[in-house]
Order: sequence, then C-alpha cells, then structure tokens
Amino acid sequence: MVKTTNLKWRDNLNKTIIDFSRRDFLKKAALGSLVLVGGQKVFSEELKKRPKISEFSNNSGTGLGTGSTKRAAFSESNRKPAIHFSSIVINHTCPFVFPAVTDDYLDSVRKGGITLSMSTVASNHDFRGAINEIAAFYDRFEKDDKMLFVTQVEDIYKAKKEGKVGIGFHFQNSRPVEYDLRLIDVFYQLGVRVIQLTYNEKNMVGDGCTEITDSGLSKFGINMVKRMNKVGMVVDLSHVGYRTSMDALEVSEDPVLFTHSNAWSVLQSKRNIKDDQIKALAKKRGVIGINAFPFLGFVKKKEPTLDDLLDHVDYIANLVGTDHLGIGLDFSQCSVEDYKYWGYDPETYPMPPWIYPKNLEDVTKAPNFTKGLISRGYSEKDIKKILGENFIRVYKEVWK
Repeated sequence: MVKTTNLKWRDNLNKTIIDFSRRDFLKKAALGSLVLVGGQKVFSEELKKRPKISEFSNNSGTGLGTGSTKRAAFSESNRKPAIHFSSIVINHTCPFVFPAVTDDYLDSVRKGGITLSMSTVASNHDFRGAINEIAAFYDRFEKDDKMLFVTQVEDIYKAKKEGKVGIGFHFQNSRPVEYDLRLIDVFYQLGVRVIQLTYNEKNMVGDGCTEITDSGLSKFGINMVKRMNKVGMVVDLSHVGYRTSMDALEVSEDPVLFTHSNAWSVLQSKRNIKDDQIKALAKKRGVIGINAFPFLGFVKKKEPTLDDLLDHVDYIANLVGTDHLGIGLDFSQCSVEDYKYWGYDPETYPMPPWIYPKNLEDVTKAPNFTKGLISRGYSEKDIKKILGENFIRVYKEVWK
C-alpha cells in the first residue's frame, strides 16, 4: 500500500477542479480552419545505403568495435544479457489501456527488465477524458505497491533499486490542453512530463504526419512549445508532420524527443523521420526512441524481424551517433474498437491484429533488443545510453 503522505495527487486534482471548472472549457472556441500554405512536400531522395558494421570505429563517436567486417545477425538464445538487467531501461511509449493493466501485465514488464514505462494517459482525449485517465492511474497507485509513480529523475533510480515498475505520464496528443495554455501547468502538477504535439492528424498546434497538408506549427503551437519549455515539460514530435516538427525543433530551447520513431531512409513510412529531422534533433540534444511497431509489415507486406529494427539503430547511430538513441517500443493493446476511436490512417495502419518483429513480439522479449545491440558490436557504454541514460540526460535538463 502506498502511504497517503506520498499522494500529492489528491490536493493537485482538487486544485485543478477548483481553478478550472468544466464550464471554462465549454466556452473555448472550436478549432477553426487553418490557412494552408503549399501542398505536402514529396521527399525524393534515393534510399541511402544502410550502414555496415565495418563503417564504424571506436573513434566515430558510436562506440562500435572494429573486429568484424560485416554486420552480425541476431541469434536468439536462452541466455539473458546481464547488461540489460543491470541497466536503467526506459520504454518511452507504453499505450496502456485500462483495465488491461493487470498484475500479470506488470509482471511481464518486470520480466522484460523495464525500469520506467512512459505510459500514454491521453491521446485523442479532451481535458475531461485526460483527467479521467490520470485519476484511474492514481487509484491504481494507491492500491498497488508494484508500481512507482515517476515525476522526477530520482524516482527512476528508486524504482530500479526497489524492483518496482516505474510509471511516467505521457500524452500522445496535445488535444487535452484544448485552447488554454494554463492547462500545461496543471497537467505538469498532476505528473505529466511529456506531451506529443499531434497524433497523425491536424489539431490546434499543427499538422500530423498522415495529413495531406504540411502547414507547420501554428501560432498557438509556438506558444505551447514555449510554455512547455518554461514549465519543464518535454516536447515529443512522434506522429507529428514534417514542417510542424522542424518548426518545433527551431522554436524549442530545450532538447526534444521523437519518443517512438524510426528512420525514413531505411523504411519509407509516414511515421518515420527523415535525415534532416534526425540531424536537427541531434543538434537540439534530443533522443529518438526506436519503435518496434510493425510498419515494415505494413509497407513491405512481410513479417518484420528484430534485425530489421536494428537496421534503424545502425542507421541513426551512423548519422548522428549513439547519444541520440533510446527505445520506445510501443507494444499496443489496440482492439478493432480502439482502432476506430483513434482514427488511424488505413494506409499507414491497417486493421489489427498487428504482428510485431520476430523475437520482439511483446515486452517480455525486450532483453532480445539488448542482445541485438551486442550482436551489432555496440559497446557497453553505448548500450547503457541507448537503454535509458540518454533519456535521463534529457529529463535532467528539462524537468523541474
């Protein structure tokens, strides 16, 4: 049982209800049409060659060894990688769905060696919907001592030490903010530490990555990024349109994240990010969470493998170095009903069920990702950075 003295959420939630009544938000203006400048740009660069292990050296900044002349394929074994279980492991995208967060599921997270699961507590929700999801988690925190609510970096180390499942709050859309920037402060007080600007489609902040337009960050979006910087909340650009993401990278003074995205040059999916986005992210001291979501199966109509995923790791490491890599595995529990609610683009997301990469089918297989990094020649130092230390570096710089 979590001690009541540690539950600041009750006071915070009461203050939220007092200061911001529902009537305030019913008066907000509806989302108007945005002025669209130009059409969607077509990225016409030829597919770049994937990096080979021989292209790396210890002097390149990637930490990869030089003893092999070709990339080693992943080979599954029963041996557990000790470095995985001794490291801080942060899975930056966990779309938990209540009541699916059972004791068995939490046990599977621990079996996968995950220290911190950044949990999607809102996506297409409005303000009230987001509050409901947050309240559901608070109720679970009070009743379940297997979980530890993470709002500061010290909590991550505490979860690791105590063997608990660290849970952080992450929005996969800025829609719950509605048109009131004060709500960023409110959500921060309630524990939200990362907000993704859009979810595939256009909203009041900018365009999503599946829109036919590419109109960039809105004036409200610019002010939102600045407010997030001021409050100490991390900006997430996964699912965000190209121009909107590039604008946000320019506006933000703090490091930003692509919490669950892969390299477009390796696989041409609308959900993947292009080289100039990756380079701009690195210049901003940010991190890209490698995403296990099976886009390869959608684009090339083949079952994805862990080696396919590791190709994205190699490509990004070769482009900008390992300081900008993390993991955001995105093991979705989406049903057909959820699919309809979230408004997935059929071209990018066919109907579930979705087949995850072989040897990385669910969170219990997360240690295989670390085995894959070992097989590709990454050093112990770089593996620890990719598993969690890079995200912690960003949290230390941004969270207040």
